[in-house]
Amino acid sequence: MLRIGPRIYELVRNQSGLHVSLDPHAAPHERQQWRIEAHWVPAAEDPGAEWDAESGLDWEYGRLSVNPIMGFEISHWHELDKATLLDADSEVPNLCFATWQNLIHLGTGQNDVQDVTLGSLRVIQRDGCLLTLEIDGEFAPAADSSLHGDFSAMIELPFATLTVAVPINAADPLATAQGIAKRELGLDHFGRHRIRLFDPERPTSLKPHRNGKHSVSLETAWRE
Repeated sequence: MLRIGPRIYELVRNQSGLHVSLDPHAAPHERQQWRIEAHWVPAAEDPGAEWDAESGLDWEYGRLSVNPIMGFEISHWHELDKATLLDADSEVPNLCFATWQNLIHLGTGQNDVQDVTLGSLRVIQRDGCLLTLEIDGEFAPAADSSLHGDFSAMIELPFATLTVAVPINAADPLATAQGIAKRELGLDHFGRHRIRLFDPERPTSLKPHRNGKHSVSLETAWRE
């Protein structure tokens, strides 16, 4: 459950997870970039949003994103067990930012993103690829949102995917990505995958890696 002031949300488990991008040849603070995406819908006991006479009561499907988590690096994925990804009291806190967005578009375009200030974010238990996380912080007031105030949640998320930057001269991008994942995080068992080969004709803004690398997404075996 996620409590934000009087509001109560429940997690959409199959859309939520912990993700990491790996690029062992990048700058030190970019070799591992961890990201959390947690999707939420109002719980049955939620009192509902404040009534807006102009727009009425909006449908809600919220995404709490923590992206990226920089300064956090591990040598094996088992180290996620009881790891502290963010601690506001630390002398050298990890660099990250959090946002909330209602993913149900109301009219044209996208709904505004609301800033979230994080207090702490830590893993308190691991069961295989499933991680129990504790997170707290504060939702900043926003003109188009009734959500504001302190929040806290204890949630179970899977360590879901890795996105690996593979050198463009790799003969087998998939095998190379799996080898990098094993060397960097000790992962040797995977589910589905997706390969995006580097395309010099693709506009720069659409390239998964601007430094001429393939992008290979690997799903962990958390579904098994």
